[in-house]
Amino acid sequence: KGLGRNTEWKILDMRGVDILLGKVMDYGPVLVVSFRVQQLKVVRDALGKIIEGGDEHIETVHYIWAVCRDQSVFDPSAAWRVLEFGAQSASTQWV
Repeated sequence: KGLGRNTEWKILDMRGVDILLGKVMDYGPVLVVSFRVQQLKVVRDALGKIIEGGDEHIETVHYIWAVCRDQSVFDPSAAWRVLEFGAQSASTQWV
């Protein structure tokens, strides 16, 4: 939201989900997961006017996430925390 801008994302599709690595660390189990998504990205100015992206601007993004199981949370659906992530945008569109 810097400079009065608001960025919105909407994931349309997710594919190619792979677990690249699983390791038990001192603070709990860690998984490294890769996947790609098709998403809409819209950046609006302070007045709500679209200044980047839009409903017709679909981008493919490749993600890699490192997630860790928080041992202090007992609800398995809420216990995973993102440690690090990376993203790389591509131009291929496959709706």
